[in-house]
Parts: sequence; C-alpha cells; structure tokens
Amino acid sequence: VNKIKKINNNKTTTLLTVKGKSSFEMFNGRIYYNNKAYNLKNGKTAKFVAKEIYVTKNYMYYMNKNNNLKSLDKKGTRRIVAKNVHKYYGANNGKIVIYSKLNNNNEEVFYKRTGTDKEYMLCSWSDMEKAIKTPSPLPEKYNYTIYDALFHKGKVYFEFRITGDNLQYEKISRVSNKGGTPEMVLDPNNSYG
Repeated sequence: VNKIKKINNNKTTTLLTVKGKSSFEMFNGRIYYNNKAYNLKNGKTAKFVAKEIYVTKNYMYYMNKNNNLKSLDKKGTRRIVAKNVHKYYGANNGKIVIYSKLNNNNEEVFYKRTGTDKEYMLCSWSDMEKAIKTPSPLPEKYNYTIYDALFHKGKVYFEFRITGDNLQYEKISRVSNKGGTPEMVLDPNNSYG
C-alpha cells in the first residue's frame, strides 16, 4: 500500500491510498493512477485511461488502449505522437520521443519524432542486434533488452542490458537521428554478478 500525502503549513494530509501493484505518476498538478487523474488543487478525480504513463519535465507521454502514443503538455494540450506503437523507449525534456512499432514480420523497428515533425525510422531490431554483437559477441542464449534510449547531438543512443549465465553486461549503441546503420559506442566487456 502506498499512501500519497500532502504537506502544507506543517500539516500532513493523506490524499490517496494506492493499493497493490498500482503505480502512480505526477504531472502538472495531477496524480495519475489506476486510470484516474487526481487534481491536487481541488481534490477531484477524473477518469484517465492509459496503459503506460511516462513523465518528463515538460510533457507527459502515455499509451492509450489503441496503442497510440499520446502527449500532454502543461497547458493541457493533448496530441497523438504516433499510432500503433509497440513500445515507448524515452523522451528528452523537449518534444523528442523514441519508440518502436512492429513491421509485417513482427520485428521491432525503432523511430524518432520531434513534436509533430516528420517521423524518422531509425533502424530495425536485426540492424541493432548486428551492432551490439560486434566486436565481442556473446552466446546466443543471452537475452538482449533495451534498457533506455536518449537523444543527444543528432544521435539516438540505446543502452542494452544483456543477461545470461548469472551475469549482466551493458552495451551502448547509437544511430543517426534520421536513421541509418547502428554502431557500437560502448562495449566494456565487463560482467557484473
């Protein structure tokens, strides 16, 4: 059980009790949890259906029931960022968002979009896999998972967690923000138990 409390003039008030595995996010004076939005100013609760919510400094991104990635800014403006999104990977505090969709072969394909500008296809999972397995490949039985993605100076960086045999490896690859062939940036070849 998580209790969300408010402290005002040295007085503590319990606003909400969130039970079980429910998570909550806070953005622009509202707490989002269990498909609800709690307004901190007036104490009212409204329906807000979202499968996943991600908060940055200036925007809140969320996946709706139709797998559309949407954004909400601090003025309350909502917009569709992309449709048929498979997974959200990250966003800078501006309007840059990194996400993936599935192609006809059910393979993950990565995209970048800035606000309502053009959507850029970055690369496919198989392109990314070639980059992270070079120059020091790991056994096939290892699991490759993208942990985080970040946009920086015209490049999109992906951090991978690679696990197997009770070991964990981390690698970082990058690709141009307008798409291309991914390349390995960091391959520490270290293991962490």
